Amino acid sequence: MLFLISAFTFCLLYYFTARRVRGLQYLFCGPSVIDAEYNAANHRAFFVPTPSNSHLMVSSREQIREYTNAPASKLSLHAAAKEFLQPKHTMHGFEWKDQRGVEGTGFVRALRSLMTANLPHFLPVLSETVKIQLEKEISEAHFADGKSYIKLHPMMMRLVVKTNCVVFFGEELARNDEFTSAALQFPENVFVAGEIIRMTPEFLASTVANIITKGHRSEKTLFHYLGPIVEARLETRRKERNGSLISSKPKDDKQWTVARTVGEIVAVWFSSIHQVAMESMRVSGSDAITGRRKVLEPFQLSDGTHASPGDWVCVPQRAIYFDSTFYDHPHAFNPTRFVGKERLTDAAYPWVSWGCGKYICPGRFYASAILKLIAFHIIREYRCSLEDVTASRFFVWRSAIVPRDSTVVMFEKLAALG
Repeated sequence: MLFLISAFTFCLLYYFTARRVRGLQYLFCGPSVIDAEYNAANHRAFFVPTPSNSHLMVSSREQIREYTNAPASKLSLHAAAKEFLQPKHTMHGFEWKDQRGVEGTGFVRALRSLMTANLPHFLPVLSETVKIQLEKEISEAHFADGKSYIKLHPMMMRLVVKTNCVVFFGEELARNDEFTSAALQFPENVFVAGEIIRMTPEFLASTVANIITKGHRSEKTLFHYLGPIVEARLETRRKERNGSLISSKPKDDKQWTVARTVGEIVAVWFSSIHQVAMESMRVSGSDAITGRRKVLEPFQLSDGTHASPGDWVCVPQRAIYFDSTFYDHPHAFNPTRFVGKERLTDAAYPWVSWGCGKYICPGRFYASAILKLIAFHIIREYRCSLEDVTASRFFVWRSAIVPRDSTVVMFEKLAALG
């Protein structure tokens, strides 16, 4: 631990010296910085400096249309994700290209078309999985005065992982505690390691990633279990095609080895966990921005605003959701706010939680179904309240808004209330 702290301190000193402390405030107050600049810009495009680059924020319908219509050779989602997650180091050598090609299209099809079409088939078993796991979590929690005291965010992560495992990997692996533990730990390792590596000299990146991920232990466990399954599926794929991630990969691409296929699957797995485990997509979303694109070639909006290669173009979703232009009394809770107006799965301005333009989240219908199943079982069976309503429930890092693991919610069985 002492070595890790020392290494991290060295990385910070190196990073901030190299960047001349540019955008330091963004690291610790990113959402507030974005909100303030958004309010001052009055729906015009604006820049937010960060320690690594500048973020051009576009918030009007016209600006978003301009940037989403830009070719991938100029503004790249894949390049932004690559910089954000550092997969070369955090995913044990798994590498993404800067531009989207055929390598990801099969998995997009599997999520957007095949999984969505089969949701009615999945729902009964998913509902039962949520019910069983929720009851298990509550039964194992500290119990006093007729209430179960549960750390909310860790419970939600375990609940989402267990449920997602059923669809992604089947019920047998979903019952395997070693596998599900690795599936839970892997996204956390990637997120933390990616953030630290972004502030680390390149020659230390692999060493730091190895320390944070404990030698990529969780990923190796996933590969251990998934590798033989993928190999068997690839062998039978020549004879039949079914509605799975593996059957959706490019048929004639010989570069799709077992390792490459498993790598793509665990990359999709990472994306499937964090957003679903958060609490409220409008008020308490997991990030203050969405629609990240990295500028690969000079980019200019019609109003003359110019972004340079290396910059990012983003949409300040939290600021939009707190804008009274779009939502009346945006800071107040209104249970009927979206009734008859918008659906959770909508992907039209100003509801930009699922992304923008051509890169709308292909798994949003599945994610919406899981969120609703969890909410249904909790609301039907329990009365919930915060143990400490004054305690801070979130911390921020860059634009991320992360629930604190220390937040405790009291669950009281409704049947016991009479």
